[in-house]
Amino acid sequence: MEEKSSIGPAVVADSQSDSEKGGDVLNNDALQLASLGHVEELERNFGLLALVGLGFVCSGSWFGVTLSLVAGVMSGGPAVLVYGALVIPAFSLLIVLSLAEMGSAYPTTAGPLEWTYRLAPRKWALFLSWMTGWANLISWLVGSAANVAVMANQMVFLANLYNPSYEAKTWQIWLIMEGCLIMNGLLNAFGTRLLPKIDTVQFYWFIGSFIIVAVTTVAAANPHQPAKFVFGTFYNATGWTNPFVVFMNGLIVTAGNFVALDASCHLAEEMSSPSRTIPKAMLMTVGIGCITDFIVSICLMFSVGQDKDAFFESAAPYLTIVLSSTGSKAAAACISTTLLVNNFISTTSVIQVGSRIIWSFARDGGFIFPTFFAKVNTALACPLPAVVMSWAIGALVAILYLASSTAFNALLSCLVIMAYVAYAIPITCLLLRGRVYDRPGTFKLGKWGWAINIVSLIFMAFLAIFFCFPVYRPVVKENMNYAAPTTVGFLAVTLILWFVTGKRNYRGSSLEGIHVHGL
Repeated sequence: MEEKSSIGPAVVADSQSDSEKGGDVLNNDALQLASLGHVEELERNFGLLALVGLGFVCSGSWFGVTLSLVAGVMSGGPAVLVYGALVIPAFSLLIVLSLAEMGSAYPTTAGPLEWTYRLAPRKWALFLSWMTGWANLISWLVGSAANVAVMANQMVFLANLYNPSYEAKTWQIWLIMEGCLIMNGLLNAFGTRLLPKIDTVQFYWFIGSFIIVAVTTVAAANPHQPAKFVFGTFYNATGWTNPFVVFMNGLIVTAGNFVALDASCHLAEEMSSPSRTIPKAMLMTVGIGCITDFIVSICLMFSVGQDKDAFFESAAPYLTIVLSSTGSKAAAACISTTLLVNNFISTTSVIQVGSRIIWSFARDGGFIFPTFFAKVNTALACPLPAVVMSWAIGALVAILYLASSTAFNALLSCLVIMAYVAYAIPITCLLLRGRVYDRPGTFKLGKWGWAINIVSLIFMAFLAIFFCFPVYRPVVKENMNYAAPTTVGFLAVTLILWFVTGKRNYRGSSLEGIHVHGL
């Protein structure tokens, strides 16, 4: 299979016409990419709906909140879940507006690390871009293991639905996790050209499964819970006595499902007109995600059965709600299966995005063995070494689940914070340069930009603090939140690697671009 490496700034001779160069037309997208210092190597097969479908499953929104319902129920109950479905998406929309503007200006697969490199002071550009890139990469690579852990436990809940006495062993859950990762990895390696079609179908599946869950639970529930229960019930089973801490612990459940906001920008080199398409895809993802999340949260809370104790004490509240509403195990299994499909495609997309970050980082010298990981397999239309590495890291992280659930959860706990670090650095750099772009994109925030950027930073910093709080008290080894030390540890290692290898090898993209005739 033919492979080519994109490492190093290639030069396209300007003696060739636009329509020559191997018979390919150097279109506007290729010219724009060349102006940003890169050669076009990936096929542009992703349309808007495919990108929104990918964004849906990566961010989670309504189905992510549904699957993580147990944590929200324990930390605040119905009221926090419903109000959180308003507060978190609203602020997430501000973050995505900030990211969309930068993505429109610098539409490359690298995403936040590219934005940082372009916006930071020249003296600090390489270092800050390095830190941004690794923070962004860690959050995505850890994400695939988090997804399959949720999938495996969903399958166990389904088994318990029909066989309540069944107790899954840790190694069985781990095998399910690794099996799912293998399937997701193979789909990424050998089905790259299918992924845009799958994600387009996923767009409709996401909307359709949302309607099924919302309508089924509300229509079948009898009686419904009163509005006082939905909007006024505050439930605390965390051990915390401070209501505000409990409320915030409940909010971060929703926040964790609105974190992969940069998903579509990492496919910038696989879509047409990325400067326009990226903002549309990002805003549609969060906008529709906001609406569906809020509606599902209300529908589920109104549909809690008469046995509220069963709901509050359930390890899988969404299954309890569906079962009590419909009285049918088959209906509960079907709805759970729709969520499983969303989660499976989500893991495929997370591995895909992780591979694109590895590939783009490698071509600028920021990843290990950059020449190897910057290769694109033209027969498979994907950066195959990067795909394998993205899958392998997820599989290695999953092994921690077998060794120690505490260690596994400690690693996952920093996922959201690392994503916020990757978003905050380029936004801060933009503010420090007076919100002036050297090459603005088609999507501009205008006079609202300052307020949107600043509020986004404050919101992420505020939430990051509570992502470090233990959810339950008293705090013991098993329920300790290791997000803070894990995040500090990752950032420390990244800093050390900068001095060991990054300072010498990482060069960033060409600020002058690649000279192409007609540019």
